[in-house]
Amino acid sequence: MSNRWWCGSVVVAALACRYPGAAGDAAVDASAGDVVQDVGVEDGGADDVAPDASTAICGMGLGVCDPVLGTGCGKGQQCVFGVTPSGGVACSPAGTGALGGECTRPNDCGAGLQCLGNRCIRLCCSRIDDAPCRSGAGASPTSACGVSIVVGDAGAPLRACTVAGACDWLTQRGCTANQTCLPTSVLGESRCAIAGTGLLGETCDPTGPSCAAGLVCVAPSGSPTAYRCARICDPRLMDCAGGRICRTAHGYPENFGTCI
Repeated sequence: MSNRWWCGSVVVAALACRYPGAAGDAAVDASAGDVVQDVGVEDGGADDVAPDASTAICGMGLGVCDPVLGTGCGKGQQCVFGVTPSGGVACSPAGTGALGGECTRPNDCGAGLQCLGNRCIRLCCSRIDDAPCRSGAGASPTSACGVSIVVGDAGAPLRACTVAGACDWLTQRGCTANQTCLPTSVLGESRCAIAGTGLLGETCDPTGPSCAAGLVCVAPSGSPTAYRCARICDPRLMDCAGGRICRTAHGYPENFGTCI
């Protein structure tokens, strides 16, 4: 019987929002609660190594190698996080999965990548430093260090880079004139959805296309039925005008929010 460990709980902050679903007409309710995603890691030959404070990972001592920098392991191996109950790291045979590729276990991903949410992703340290996410083979110029991860029983915080999407929701590039770009997952996948005609601050219908491109139909948590068109923003930059605050949303990356 193979051993099984658990790693990586992805938790995103709160805002009552409804965005068009995959079908274009339906709505996805993102206010049901924090999104917590446990990633099961099957035993793939990793050396079970107890945490060792000698290796500083994003300023923390988690083990004998560094999964962010991809250092500390031998040829043909990669540093995998969360393979011990306390959230330590270990060296494991590297797979061949490319950045953004599908995976089910750490060994599916190539060196320097981790399997999270069934996608091969890159780890990062600072929510305000996107540079490591935008360099290297297959990296997207819009990738951000915007996915918060809690590893193991110790609750050690790490971060992950968002994956490449079909469009950029902050600049609204990649979609046609009658479409708006929206994220579809906590890992930063995105798609173009049909845009409405509602302007900033106008009342809107959360069940279908209602707001113009670059706006989403949201309701503040204190007024769950007061839906209005709000501007998409980056909560890390707090770039809202008129005294509004850029709030994050359940189930989406930390670089996606709306001005409330």
